[in-house]
Amino acid sequence: MSEGFDEVDINVVGAHRPRRESPLAYMYKQRHSNNLRSSLALMNDNSYETLPMPDVKDSPRAQNSPLSTKMSNTAQPNPVVVQRKVEYSPSKRLKKSREIRGQDLDDKLTNGDDDEDDELDDSVIMYDVPLSQSLVQLSENQKMVGSKKLMSFTSDTTRTSSIMSSGNSHDLNSDFELDVMNDDAMKLTMEFCKSDSVHVSQEYDARRHLLNQIEVANGIEDSHIPPSAMKQKLLASTRPSHLPPKPKVEAQRHLRQVERLKSQALKAELANEQARLKHIKELDRLKSQDYLYWERKIIPNFEDMIEKSSTREVWWRSGVPNKYRKFAWVQLLAVKSASILKTLPELRSKAQKLIDSNTPLVQKLSDEIDKVFIDVGSFQTSLNQPLLQVLTMYYVQNDIKAPVKGLCSLASILLYNVQSVNETYLCLCGLLQRHVLKSLYAKDMDRFHKEAESFLRTFGRLNPRLSQHITRDLRLPPERYLVPLLQTMFANLLSLEMCSVIMDVYIFEGDSFLWRCILTLFDKIGYRLYGNESEISDVIGWDALRKLNDKNVDRELWVRYLDLGHPMDFLDSVRKILKK
Repeated sequence: MSEGFDEVDINVVGAHRPRRESPLAYMYKQRHSNNLRSSLALMNDNSYETLPMPDVKDSPRAQNSPLSTKMSNTAQPNPVVVQRKVEYSPSKRLKKSREIRGQDLDDKLTNGDDDEDDELDDSVIMYDVPLSQSLVQLSENQKMVGSKKLMSFTSDTTRTSSIMSSGNSHDLNSDFELDVMNDDAMKLTMEFCKSDSVHVSQEYDARRHLLNQIEVANGIEDSHIPPSAMKQKLLASTRPSHLPPKPKVEAQRHLRQVERLKSQALKAELANEQARLKHIKELDRLKSQDYLYWERKIIPNFEDMIEKSSTREVWWRSGVPNKYRKFAWVQLLAVKSASILKTLPELRSKAQKLIDSNTPLVQKLSDEIDKVFIDVGSFQTSLNQPLLQVLTMYYVQNDIKAPVKGLCSLASILLYNVQSVNETYLCLCGLLQRHVLKSLYAKDMDRFHKEAESFLRTFGRLNPRLSQHITRDLRLPPERYLVPLLQTMFANLLSLEMCSVIMDVYIFEGDSFLWRCILTLFDKIGYRLYGNESEISDVIGWDALRKLNDKNVDRELWVRYLDLGHPMDFLDSVRKILKK
């Protein structure tokens, strides 16, 4: 018996089978539901501005509706609102983003941040923080320029005026950073630059940071045409973006390989850092041990101890300690002639008169002093006038009217370690009485060629290929490429610290040590000496240091010297060079 239509309760679920909808009704229903979902999304999005909907009861159609009376007698809910997206201009969007970043930074500075590994945005400038070097500067072992501003430190007034008069943006390594840095941060920066352990740690930290950044795809992209949304989904960090994407399985396998290579590279960098730090620690231990030997045994009985082989091992290993360098240099270099000692006060008085008159010679000497060892800074401040006095005394004594190349470098090395005008002058006179330097400063090239004959024979035996290129292919005479190195005591290439260590051993070993140093230098940088005469001059000539810093973008704050490693390692190489 079939049921009648009137006997079916339509409020009971499943009481009737729904009718099959027509395609037109289905499309209408889908469109209506999509519009409803879009309206709900607009209402729940807080980034849109709200606009009130018109009241339903105010419309004419609602007033004539039979439900209007019932709705007016009940409590009205909150009006429904729709939101409209705010459209900002590009400049206003940039301003808004800066405001948001500024608010986030203020919140972190106010409330603190527990995550110490967070990286600061490049636009943030941190004041009173020691300067750190880039990976390029660390790998090249660049030294911080010790300018007058750096040595004297800026006052509070200068620091404030520099901030107010600065532009909108500054490079990290600029004079602006020195202006706003306080004294403690400045001193820490200088100490960090002197510490070999800190230098190594910073260099390998920068290397590991660079390895960790290898995550972005390196492809050929047109900067004016951004990739499409579909292409962005297919880009992988291990495949150039101009190539077709790999299958998912192969891409994942490639990604695991890249991560494994990165992990191996990071472990290798960490192992190298630990090895170098261990080596530096061992060198420091040996240096401290040698210092005690100098203090307890060599200095109390200097004349006898310098004749022993055990003392020779000590100066070959680490040179002379800074504390006893003045004593040793004055004992072995200073002229002891009574006639020179007697005329010294009068000579110094004449030199001072010449300085006061500010002759063209004095002006040229002052310009030369301003360029010598600029990373030390003392020659541009406290040792400026003493060095000028030493040089002027030598020019007055020998009646020289024009500056002599290399003399300023020799005098600066001596004065920095001796710290006395009279004793520095006496040491300079004694140094220029040694055979090689005497022939160079007296311009006795015949004698210099005789001194260089033994070197050329040894050079041809140890490094025949480079020797043939310089002496036979280019036919360069020895004075073209050897004089700039010898006449400056390698100051045209090396730092003051390295030059001082070379002087330590030279005062004991004599001229043969200088030839050994040149052989070691050619052994280390010989690959750069296979060019023509001009290219060789750029590497080891008179202007080698300037050429070395021409491409240095931060040369006003950092200076680069030829890096030959740790001074103790270099001495070890010099000692073993003839055994190859």
